[in-house]
Amino acid sequence: MTHPFHPWRGQRFVLSTRKQNWGEDRVMFYDAAGRLRSLLASWTDVAEPDVFIQVA
Repeated sequence: MTHPFHPWRGQRFVLSTRKQNWGEDRVMFYDAAGRLRSLLASWTDVAEPDVFIQVA
């Protein structure tokens, strides 16, 4: 989790799957309680870095 204001920032999770869901690029993982969770891929380090941001 890399989103600066998310309460799970800095925690690591095992990726279950990554797919387009609700029109967004999302990652799925299981939390400590065994529930399937979904987050925006851009809030994690799974997503490719934005080329524009790298160049700027």
